[in-house]
Amino acid sequence: MNIYMDFFFPCSQQRFKKLLKVIALDWQHEDELKETLKIYFQNRIADLVELQKENGKKYFDFKQKAADTQRMIQSRKHPNGVSLSKEELKRARADLKEYTSSYKKALSDANSNLKFKNWFEKQLEFLKSI
Repeated sequence: MNIYMDFFFPCSQQRFKKLLKVIALDWQHEDELKETLKIYFQNRIADLVELQKENGKKYFDFKQKAADTQRMIQSRKHPNGVSLSKEELKRARADLKEYTSSYKKALSDANSNLKFKNWFEKQLEFLKSI
């Protein structure tokens, strides 16, 4: 039996239980398939922890860039005190929009990674209990 795990998971609890019923029908390979699922879940949890750290770092980097750019726009000066030209001010406003959307996306990605990590942990515990 082939299970394309990257496409199948995460899924609903109901769908996961259906998969376990199908695995139980293949009684000769049931233990092997469950062990494969456990290993996959453990690897995904580790990957998601790393992704969450990366997205957290991106979030703080873009948040800091947005704050620095916002300060430049409000003061209309570079950090060294030189005034911004109209073109530089226009570019700074465009950069601010980009940084703001980037840090919001990084935060959203970090939160979804946490959600998926929790799902995989829950399913791993469920698999260990049966």
